[in-house]
Amino acid sequence: MANIKTIRKRITGIKNTRQLTKAMKMVAAAKLRRAQMRAESTRPYNKTLTEMIQAVAGEGSDLSPIAGNKRACLVFASDRVLCCSYNINVSLYGLE
Repeated sequence: MANIKTIRKRITGIKNTRQLTKAMKMVAAAKLRRAQMRAESTRPYNKTLTEMIQAVAGEGSDLSPIAGNKRACLVFASDRVLCCSYNINVSLYGLE
């Protein structure tokens, strides 16, 4: 049978593990909340983008899927200074 000292040591270890697990849960919950807030903040942009694409490729448009085998490519580039390589890759490789 284990003596008192070993039992107390195990109890302390379990308490420390519980405290660490609780802290990890709190960090995970905070990260999840931040990710949800970022995802929800993109909804207005998504709605506007969807409306723009529907306006360009509307049913009466030549870009409509009903209009035959015509294809359209909508390219999104950046106007930031350090995004030159992104814009080059979009324009060169995005149209393959």
